[in-house]
Amino acid sequence: MRSRRIRLAGLPFVLAGLLAAPEAGATVLRNLADEQVVRAITYCRGEYTLTMANGASHRYPELNLRFKTDGSRSGPDRGRPALLPAGMRGDRAQVIFGGLEDLKRFLVERCEDAAR
Repeated sequence: MRSRRIRLAGLPFVLAGLLAAPEAGATVLRNLADEQVVRAITYCRGEYTLTMANGASHRYPELNLRFKTDGSRSGPDRGRPALLPAGMRGDRAQVIFGGLEDLKRFLVERCEDAAR
């Protein structure tokens, strides 16, 4: 199959297979290890704390954590959001939920100690 090329603002774009590209390279977010499955997310004074299925916890400043949804077949199971690294320094991450209801259910604002 021949690719058609279009020049838009001087940049070439290949149209063949463009719509299928995200699905073809999609990361499957099912059957993850416990250290990648988020069990709880709390927010307090500009910081998110993630508790993982294996009991570990991770803290991220609010601008370093992204929230996304993926309702496709390759997305995470409902009730089992996935934590994936983002950024090149390892200081950022993304939590991917199986749908909007999971996102609403998991995000909780709670400060556990008064010293923070």
